[in-house]
Amino acid sequence: MPRLVGTGLLALDLIVQHDADGQRLSASGGGTCGNVLAILARLGWQASWLGAMEPSASGRIVLDEMHRGGVRTHISREVAPAPIFAHHIHTDANGHARHWFSDACPVCSRRLPRYARPSDAWLRRQSSHVRDADVFFADRLSAGALDLAQLAHERGALVVYEPSSASDAPWMADMMAIADVVKFSSDRASALRGKAPPNQRVLWVETRGNEGLRWSLGRAGALNAVTAAVHNSAAIDACGAGDWFTSALLFGLAQAQKKPADLTFDQLAALMQRAAGVAAWSCGFLGARGGLYDAPVRALFDQLHATPSHAPAPLPRPIPRVDAADHCVYA
Repeated sequence: MPRLVGTGLLALDLIVQHDADGQRLSASGGGTCGNVLAILARLGWQASWLGAMEPSASGRIVLDEMHRGGVRTHISREVAPAPIFAHHIHTDANGHARHWFSDACPVCSRRLPRYARPSDAWLRRQSSHVRDADVFFADRLSAGALDLAQLAHERGALVVYEPSSASDAPWMADMMAIADVVKFSSDRASALRGKAPPNQRVLWVETRGNEGLRWSLGRAGALNAVTAAVHNSAAIDACGAGDWFTSALLFGLAQAQKKPADLTFDQLAALMQRAAGVAAWSCGFLGARGGLYDAPVRALFDQLHATPSHAPAPLPRPIPRVDAADHCVYA
């Protein structure tokens, strides 16, 4: 059973569906780091999150869902409200959907809380959780997070980095120098230019939405291998598809018991294609973790061409709390 430790964005997504009948509110767990941990925990991995989050009403919704899904949380009680994002989906008369994110609360219109990094001192005290990890994942960097990644690297773990914030800049080059996988979306590619040091072990993956993805081993500036997007005629929401891709890729690497640099081109290409298929499948469900709530675990294993090792209980979708507007639990 692989052991995965992650630090970074764990959030609550408030999903606002706009259609001819008006507006409906639902919820999903969210945040890149949180999604990857939650998905792999449902697949049987030992997953742990390191981060800061206050025990507020929304914080309890986020953490309770992670616990039900099998993710362990190690929490710094610093001043850090649970990050919340309003995920809007508009469906037109032809059934075509587009989605966007907002930092305005859909209940009271006030600004929603954003991610707060745990202190470096607290992160460094969590080194015991990292020493025996098989995979270390980060999507938000700090000096403390980089120290944990370095420890994981020295202990032989697979180090995965998903650049997602400009505030990572002071530590980005050092992180990419030790990473085994660096995955990023095309709209963030420019932030990596000039910051990618030589690292012949690293698998670079650039996701490009419905154009598929480009990837390369060891050459950040030459992403010349292409994997086409997989079409899903039942797609309703692409939110979180990249996180499902990452989870499927890590699952495949764990099955192979190898790091990307130890695989052949054909083996990597097959992993990419399978992960792209899982990402497309995830678009058939509402919200970043919809596939965890609305599909049997067996269906996910089928997408991975794997046999279930366990049969966990269904994971309920978190229920958004809508109180009076003068006492909103979100903003």
